[in-house]
Amino acid sequence: MKGIKIHKPTQGQRWVVADVHANLKTLQYLVEKKLRLRLEDQLFLLGDYLNRGPDSKGVIDYLIELQDDDFQLYPLRGNHEQMLLDSHEKAKNYSEEELRLPSIQRGRGLKDAKRQLYPKYLNFLGSLPYYYELDEFYLVHAGFNFTVKNPLSDLDAMLWTRDFTERFIPEKINYKRVIYGHTTTPLSAIKEAVTNKAQAIPLDNGCYKHSLDEYGHLCAFNLDTWELVCQKNLDKGSDAQ
Repeated sequence: MKGIKIHKPTQGQRWVVADVHANLKTLQYLVEKKLRLRLEDQLFLLGDYLNRGPDSKGVIDYLIELQDDDFQLYPLRGNHEQMLLDSHEKAKNYSEEELRLPSIQRGRGLKDAKRQLYPKYLNFLGSLPYYYELDEFYLVHAGFNFTVKNPLSDLDAMLWTRDFTERFIPEKINYKRVIYGHTTTPLSAIKEAVTNKAQAIPLDNGCYKHSLDEYGHLCAFNLDTWELVCQKNLDKGSDAQ
């Protein structure tokens, strides 16, 4: 699934949350205590739910639980999800000897002994789209490739590109603003982009970089009120993935 068009709800708010990176406690506190998410709200997530923080499995389980509880959850695919899906495919051809060799356990707890994703997680990750198109915005993990005729055709760029704002051509995407993650951005720069209502707004503050000034927050942006809500990292740990 490449992209999905989502219409504004008749009631409720629309929130966008940037890269979670396995920081479950921080995500839960942001969603439940600060945003106070309701069933009529829409919650968009920009990908990279895995790795770097302490609980990749916990974050994915939490997102699936929100969906099962009928919250309007719209998660995107990030490069870390794609890497996990790629490793799942690669492991299909591993010999028994290769399976016994040490490996980087990306997505610990999401795979079986043969390094295959459990069906529950494979279905969730495999269904993630690359972008959402809203009435006034595009939401994407990394950005778009404006050097090609149709920026919505380059799926790889949506997961991996950086510095795409230097080549931004608004008319190629119907003059809509872009909300994106992937590139860790100082908090002051995120706030400046929101205040100035920039054409492209970064939201990834590097939640896992909790020891650095200007970083270490999980950010949520209200698409209707332009409110920015930031939660300092509550997890602290790292799973070194």
